[in-house]
Amino acid sequence: GEVEPLPFSTFAVRAKRSDKSFPLRVVEMENIIGRYLLEKLRAAGRDVRVDLDSPELVCRIEIPPGPALVYARKIPGAGGLPPNTAGRMMCLLSGGFDSSVAAYKMMKRGAHVTFIHFWGGGAKAGESSVHVARELVRKLVPYQFTAKLYLVPFEPIQREIVRAAPESYRVLLYRRLMLRIAEQFAHKDHAQAIVVGDSLGQVASQTLQNMVAVGDAARMPIFRPLVGDDKLEILALARRIGTYDISAEPFHDCCPVFMPRAPALHTSAEELARAEATLDIAALVLRGVERATIERFRYVAGRVEQVESLRAAKA
Repeated sequence: GEVEPLPFSTFAVRAKRSDKSFPLRVVEMENIIGRYLLEKLRAAGRDVRVDLDSPELVCRIEIPPGPALVYARKIPGAGGLPPNTAGRMMCLLSGGFDSSVAAYKMMKRGAHVTFIHFWGGGAKAGESSVHVARELVRKLVPYQFTAKLYLVPFEPIQREIVRAAPESYRVLLYRRLMLRIAEQFAHKDHAQAIVVGDSLGQVASQTLQNMVAVGDAARMPIFRPLVGDDKLEILALARRIGTYDISAEPFHDCCPVFMPRAPALHTSAEELARAEATLDIAALVLRGVERATIERFRYVAGRVEQVESLRAAKA
């Protein structure tokens, strides 16, 4: 039923046979099926002929063990590696355009990605970024079939940083705490690396010096698949995978809250460590871990299902 509606005047049949027990050879299959199609198409009033050199349409037949495959079009897939074959990673999911695209790129290379989202920012009920993070995971989970989303209330931790640390370092210290909390859950989930959506020079916290200084807080490797991409490239991929419209929704992101008037652009790990000296880092990490919740998603029979939600510390 697929061949007849397509516009073409010449065609050919190409066969492959991986099941060597099939009684017909490739050339015999091509001749028999080509003759059958030619008769049926002409009986239906189509002015067509066979062209083995440069056909407008190729009817392809594959004979593996089991059912045969017959098709006339190839639909390009995403490419990459099979899902869940390249280890586990933990992705810091912000709700914006970048981090979801970064997660997709690692999924494409076969990694199984778990997500962690830090929310807060003084949002009113129903206005936090949680619903955006949840929809992004629902959009991405078909690429790997299952996913976890850790949700960490971050505003109390931000207020401690605002109270005790120099203003220009705030966002960098937020990100160092996020990495430390994410690393705790990554160990629990047997992940071996952390994924972030940083793009070199895109914002103040993503200068090379600041990325190095922030990354020093984590012991795990940090993957930055977008580091050499510009914003137009990132947005184009977000549109292609369906996350663009979700990230374009208005929501209260936690990082811009208490934004410094003049953020540090070229800091070092030693400077940030000194700025953290007045903070009880271990207690702040523990607070984030204990107050987090976890949601599970799965993709079954073409539908995304949310399986459950519970305290991450009890999961």
